[in-house]
Amino acid sequence: MILLCLYAFVSNICNSISILCQISRLIMNSQWDVVFNNNSTSTFDLKNLANSKDLLFLFFKRDFETTYKQTILGPLWYLIQPTLSTLIYLVVFYKIAGIQTPGIPPILFYLSSVILWNFMADGIPRISNSLRDNQYLCSKVYFPRIIIPLSILLNLLMKFAIQFGLFLFVFIFYLIKGEVLLSPLIVMLPFILLITCSYCLGIGLIISSLTAKYRDLAFMIGLIVQILLYITPVLYPLISVPTDFAKFIHLNPMSGLFEGFRSSLFLTSQPFWELFPYTIIIGMVLLIVGLILFDKTQRNYIDIA
Repeated sequence: MILLCLYAFVSNICNSISILCQISRLIMNSQWDVVFNNNSTSTFDLKNLANSKDLLFLFFKRDFETTYKQTILGPLWYLIQPTLSTLIYLVVFYKIAGIQTPGIPPILFYLSSVILWNFMADGIPRISNSLRDNQYLCSKVYFPRIIIPLSILLNLLMKFAIQFGLFLFVFIFYLIKGEVLLSPLIVMLPFILLITCSYCLGIGLIISSLTAKYRDLAFMIGLIVQILLYITPVLYPLISVPTDFAKFIHLNPMSGLFEGFRSSLFLTSQPFWELFPYTIIIGMVLLIVGLILFDKTQRNYIDIA
């Protein structure tokens, strides 16, 4: 019995070594396909982009590993950051400023707003600096430059999914208590997230293209994001804005994005879907303009830099 087991063990090792040798010979003798075609540098070359899916995964993995590298809590910061932000906003804007959230428990209102805002507040600066932060890599080897912003967007989606899981946990708690009702418009949630991606990617690509030539804009990214926080109904419901100022807030296409996001989660008495067509149109325009500008910039970025 022991001899049989030993024979089977040795046989498996020999088979494994044989397979490894065959794979090695295939690698050494095979003709490798060129993944990146220098004759096609367009951002809109979908075939070239599809061939770069492995590189997209590598950038995604690199960004994820370097974000919380050498930290004690690591990815737990994905949950800690929105939790602390929600508690701070709850105290400052609800308890101290007295801003009401009609029909929505305050903690759910601010938590839902925070996770969507974090998506944009993190994404716009990172995508805006994507070419500049990878300038050395871009100067050494050719690859579709749009891969870098797309990998950032994938990381943002993963982060959003984790934080949305936290939101669902709190939401179910209030749902069981009967303090909140689920909106039938929740089926629109993936579409709203898609529009959010178009804003994040479009604005980021536009700024990234402009900062390649006008470096002063890089110092304004933080200010732009900070201004957007206050002119967008993130920390307050649009219904609480005075009429004179509400007209100005309506001009901000991101207002419909956040109001639509909350309306898709909570059965509120006054959804703001009348703003959403305007939000969709502006989001598509920003994405198209961003892709066109980025395509023109990435062709001669090294020469400009």
